[in-house]
Amino acid sequence: MARGPYGPGVSATTGPSAAVASAVPSTRTSVALARSLRRGDIQGLRGVAVLLVIGVHAGGFPRSGFVGVDIFFVISGFVIANRLLDETERTGAISLPRFYARRFQRIAPAALLTLGAVAVAATFLPVARRASVLTDTVWAALGVGNLRMILVPAERGGGFQQVSPVGPFWSLGVEEQFYALLPIVLLIAWWIGVRRNAAHRWVLGAVAGGVGASLALAAVAGLSDADTAYYSTAARGWELGIGVVLGILAPHFRRLGPRARSVLGFTALVALELAAVTWLQESYPLPAGLLPVGGAAALIVAGTGGTSAVTRVFASAPLRWVGDRSYSLYLWHFPILVFMLVAQPSGHWDVIAESLILTVVVASLSYRFVERPVSALFRPRALGPAEAAAVSTGGGTRSPGAPHAAASRRRGSPARTGPDHQ
Repeated sequence: MARGPYGPGVSATTGPSAAVASAVPSTRTSVALARSLRRGDIQGLRGVAVLLVIGVHAGGFPRSGFVGVDIFFVISGFVIANRLLDETERTGAISLPRFYARRFQRIAPAALLTLGAVAVAATFLPVARRASVLTDTVWAALGVGNLRMILVPAERGGGFQQVSPVGPFWSLGVEEQFYALLPIVLLIAWWIGVRRNAAHRWVLGAVAGGVGASLALAAVAGLSDADTAYYSTAARGWELGIGVVLGILAPHFRRLGPRARSVLGFTALVALELAAVTWLQESYPLPAGLLPVGGAAALIVAGTGGTSAVTRVFASAPLRWVGDRSYSLYLWHFPILVFMLVAQPSGHWDVIAESLILTVVVASLSYRFVERPVSALFRPRALGPAEAAAVSTGGGTRSPGAPHAAASRRRGSPARTGPDHQ
């Protein structure tokens, strides 16, 4: 992952993921087992997020349903940080090429399928509209759909006869631009910190500093041009960064007691409800963005290493079902809605109902035949009963090079939170 010496006892392949691992508290009893568990509450939170987005696009309710994107950003940062930790614990190293390849292979197949379908459907549009939509698909495919929204304000709205059917792809652009830089920032922090015997402080400091800088930029940009700030990676990066911080510090949250988890869960529920039903558009990205981000973060913390009544609600089967399909639902709902309303301009609620049904069908097929097969290619082998028991009784301290880590590398561990959305 990195070139050149890193100091005594550090291999050239260790890189930032080892720094992330070293940033975690030294007491790690049963942490490996906890990380192997699939987070049903996070899957349910995904489900809530995508339902909010679809609701505001299809019927304008809840009025601030766009906060679902903020929720996705926090989840995504948390998942990515956890996966970096998982790979470090299994192999003692992290590969930049592998990281980027996994991002591409996780995100690209379903996204490119959707964009291909949009390009085909666009051939039936009038020439002027067709050219605009095809241009939008190219920007989206290149992972810069958010820049298209910034540079061409007309793409942001104007009714279903004018709006871009791939508009929601802007959030994928924000994420991929963020993750193009994140491993490099961590690598630099690790490289500097290891020479000062403070790698963990430098890594956490780098992430926290990035969050602070993004928050400051969001505050300033929001005052001058809120619409541009809404789609800006620099002004949105703090939301993903909060998720990364939560992932790095996850072992701390295992110490929380039932009462603290209940308070956090209730706080999360209230914050998310207020964020969804309160009109926040005019105060984005700050301070309004703090409400959904804080709510999502509180729920993630409440469910790390334990449960509460609220996290169990989010982990219910219906929400998990939606959450599993949230990525495909997010990709498909808006193109289907736009093209259906363009084809049947005289209809409204009946067309919207048909669009939603078609969205569920198409997204389920995409999940079944595209997302799941691709995800299965990169899913580590699950722990067996005896191995899980061995991990659950293990304790003490360890580092990526310790014998316990070597055993972990032989065993492997499954993803903790399921496939990440976006």
